[in-house]
Amino acid sequence: SQEDILTGERIEKLQEKLEQKQDFFTTLVQINFKYIDRYYQQTQSQADKSFVLTATIATLSFVILVVGIGYMFYHQNTAGYVTIASGTLGQFISTVFFYLYNRTITKMGQYHQKLVLTQNISLAMKISESFPDADRVAVQRELILRLTENINKYLTEFPNETKKA
Repeated sequence: SQEDILTGERIEKLQEKLEQKQDFFTTLVQINFKYIDRYYQQTQSQADKSFVLTATIATLSFVILVVGIGYMFYHQNTAGYVTIASGTLGQFISTVFFYLYNRTITKMGQYHQKLVLTQNISLAMKISESFPDADRVAVQRELILRLTENINKYLTEFPNETKKA
């Protein structure tokens, strides 16, 4: 009958919507995994380059300091003073670079924690889709309540940071 055809069409549309919804969460999880992986590789590459540059500057400035001390032993005081001053300046610069490197790594870690939090939320929502209809709504409601309970705490505070009084 005509009524059965409409019902059949409606059922197909509902199934398509459900499949799109599941595909949305699946796609979201896949995208998050891709970006977390890409972010990790980029962070690792930048950290390696930054560390190598900083260690090179520290090593070169140490060599300059040793050369300056050598000049002092051979009674070339003026050249020794200039060389030691240059080496000290290089050590200071490498110390600043190491400090900035450390801060950058800390901030990248914090951003990574936010990505992981987003990934966990996406996975929880994806898993909740597999529950039976009667349980799914309750599980999703509980997830939303728990995830939004202290979300600002998770987004603004990190274990490596100390609170300023």
